[in-house]
Amino acid sequence: MQTYRRPKELNETLHVLLKDPIPSLHEIVIIWNNLDQAPPQNYTSAHGVPVRYRASPRNSLNQKLLPDPSFATQAVLLSDDDVYYYPRDLEFAFQAWRRFGRRRLTGAMARCTGVGKNGEWQYRMCARGADAYSMIITNLAFVHVAFLEYYSSDDPTMAMIREHVDDNLNCEDIAMNYVTQMLTREPPLLVRGH
Repeated sequence: MQTYRRPKELNETLHVLLKDPIPSLHEIVIIWNNLDQAPPQNYTSAHGVPVRYRASPRNSLNQKLLPDPSFATQAVLLSDDDVYYYPRDLEFAFQAWRRFGRRRLTGAMARCTGVGKNGEWQYRMCARGADAYSMIITNLAFVHVAFLEYYSSDDPTMAMIREHVDDNLNCEDIAMNYVTQMLTREPPLLVRGH
């Protein structure tokens, strides 16, 4: 979970996630992008879930997409500090990832693409009731750790993509969708909960 100067939102999200047991939740790692402030102390929730803060070397959207050497699971839930699944929906989405989405970016929020009036590609919210989507955004999505490893690799294309994300403070969603679809030729999977 990535955070930057939004303690209220972070605390609310952690409260919701840790209120009830989530059987498959192994750990919460918070990527702390507040460079001028030390992260809070790590702790363990009442349900035994470790909450660990990882101080970022720089404020970058790429930090959320880099593998953590301490990850002990294949599934990683990418999220921002202001969005969350409710506990039972989180478990449902994880089980959907396990069953259908290990080779796909699997998440709660879809985006559509299309050509705008000016002839350029646009990235936007999907129309209400649309049954098609182009990508899943990374503010609430499961991904296999192998995709994070490739994203952070020395591949020249990945280095250019990470630089673009840093320069524009945007496009990490497009980048991760590109990585997963380029490597697997499989589309993303939308899972909202039950």
